[in-house]
Amino acid sequence: MADNGQGWNWTIGADFNTEPGTFAQPDNSYRYATGLPTQQSSRELDWVLSSEQINDLPVVRRNGEQADHYAVQVGTMRAAAEPPDLRILPLGDSITFGAGSSDGSGYRRELWEDLKNQTQTVTSFVGSQHDGAIPTT
Repeated sequence: MADNGQGWNWTIGADFNTEPGTFAQPDNSYRYATGLPTQQSSRELDWVLSSEQINDLPVVRRNGEQADHYAVQVGTMRAAAEPPDLRILPLGDSITFGAGSSDGSGYRRELWEDLKNQTQTVTSFVGSQHDGAIPTT
């Protein structure tokens, strides 16, 4: 992001291990946070940063089997005439790896199922590591 993502639309959702207001975010970027604790320490450490500003976008803390964090969901998929392919690079620590879930998928299985059921967009999880019982495409 050295060039602030100029020319690209980007979104990063992660366990930043810092409160949303304390992170030095790039110019012209927008923060989406739940305002709720996302870690068992009662701190909000998981949130989303994006090049896109969408007013009234729902930001939800997902409950469920996780390690020591709750996953954060931003918005829902919206229909388009020809929706683009969606590539997701899950970043994070124990909840991304799948710790604490029964099949090693963590929040990624629920995200995958939600995307598959809500849209006809081709969705792919990308990256060099794959854990759990979910496909990559």
